[in-house]
Amino acid sequence: MSDLIQFPRNFDSYVQQAFLAFEGADLTATIDYAEKALSIQMDNELFNFVISMLEEQTDYQKAIDLFKNYKAYLYDSHALAEEDMLFVSLLVKAGHFDQAKQQIKQRMIEGSRSSDHQHLFNILDYQLQVIEKKEEENKQREIAAIVAEFKSFEILPLYKQFSILRKLEKLPLLALIPIAEQLLLSEKVHPLFKTDICQLLIKQSFEGSLTIRKESFIETYLIEQLKPIEKTSFYQDSIELIQTDIDLESASFLEANLFLHLSYYYPFENQAFSSPNAWIESMLGYNTSERDAIQLAEEGLNQLGSV
Repeated sequence: MSDLIQFPRNFDSYVQQAFLAFEGADLTATIDYAEKALSIQMDNELFNFVISMLEEQTDYQKAIDLFKNYKAYLYDSHALAEEDMLFVSLLVKAGHFDQAKQQIKQRMIEGSRSSDHQHLFNILDYQLQVIEKKEEENKQREIAAIVAEFKSFEILPLYKQFSILRKLEKLPLLALIPIAEQLLLSEKVHPLFKTDICQLLIKQSFEGSLTIRKESFIETYLIEQLKPIEKTSFYQDSIELIQTDIDLESASFLEANLFLHLSYYYPFENQAFSSPNAWIESMLGYNTSERDAIQLAEEGLNQLGSV
């Protein structure tokens, strides 16, 4: 726009230049001059002309921005006027599916009230179907992309594994389970990452069994019978002992480490540590019965220190 001739707040001059640019097949300059004119004075005919140019250039986002700037009232409209239908159509084309669905549904209420609007109602209904189809296509593409990333998960450095692992929650169970099954058995996946996977399966109410391997432990668990770490008997019994028998400063230290150590071994916490009391005493230096298990957990947790 810096090469445009500048007219001081002159609507007609900018309109004239817009149509001269249009005659010269310079659509970019046409749109720029027309936008300058609109910024001075709103004109529906010129507005529709600019929108048609933007549609021709498939610049749907810019068209929506113009609606937002000059016809913001359409966001609250329930009407089925021509501008309403155009606005909804642009939202769909621009991929603003959530907004488009909202706009369609608030207008379909009006369209259902009269047979005179049946044709427009059918158009809106079709657009809603288009949105749902596109959303499903996008969802399937995202699922496929995430699944593809996990094919090389085990050979990636920890920081990349951590980043990719966050995407698991976007997968439906049908896609999640084969990945979880592989990772929970792998010796190349960090124990804490396996805990995250277990917690996700619990959250998604997976009803089935999976084999989990951590350090020297391996066992098949019915996932629906597993509990979140904070609800395990080892955690709750430990917290009760800490809050009852330990001074405040030591209690804070123990509570912070308890969750980390249990997360490292979960769901093998009862095999890794002989009892809550033994773990507490070892952490406070009263005995060394749990020293090896604690040290192994600390070393494993330190691997994630920079992730």
